[in-house]
Amino acid sequence: MTRRVPLRPAGWQTSADWVALTSPATLEVLDELGLSLPSGARIAAVGEATARAARQRGVEVDLVAGPRSSAAALLEVWPEAVGTVLVPGSALGSGELVDGLLARGNEVHRVDVYTVEALSSTPSEVAAEYRQGLFDAVVVTSGSIGAAVGELLGWHARVIAFGPPSAAALRALGVEPDAVAGTQDAAGLIAAIASLG
Repeated sequence: MTRRVPLRPAGWQTSADWVALTSPATLEVLDELGLSLPSGARIAAVGEATARAARQRGVEVDLVAGPRSSAAALLEVWPEAVGTVLVPGSALGSGELVDGLLARGNEVHRVDVYTVEALSSTPSEVAAEYRQGLFDAVVVTSGSIGAAVGELLGWHARVIAFGPPSAAALRALGVEPDAVAGTQDAAGLIAAIASLG
């Protein structure tokens, strides 16, 4: 439905007190761009999947949000003002984490390292089966996925949002989700699917 497009940032922070990682995709793009996390910075991850991706790269993670894996969950566990925070991520990110960190008195540097674009089309067999009602549900994992589904396929199945941020993005598109995952992980998604009956 979408493709990730790396963005070469005009400037890259080589020093920071903290780095807030918002997705495994951010780490993948940093690798692609050859960008290293600031030496000596403490690392915060928005959820366990992001923390795992960091650890697989040999990065020690100092702070992990709870099971909801969202900006709000990370802000709940974030310490008081810590200084300079680097937030690399998607150009389509909501800005909730950046705003929350700024409100706590931190100096925050948001750096967009990638964006997400809808594909020009979906495979014809998938589109045909979807429109024939052969899919019972569609899982929307981000605002960009929701926009792509609306643009490329339309809404011909029940809609599951992969957590509150995706649900908010869907509502902004005028789509009310049929279920919302309580936690942004496999268990939360399975529970949301099961709740549809």
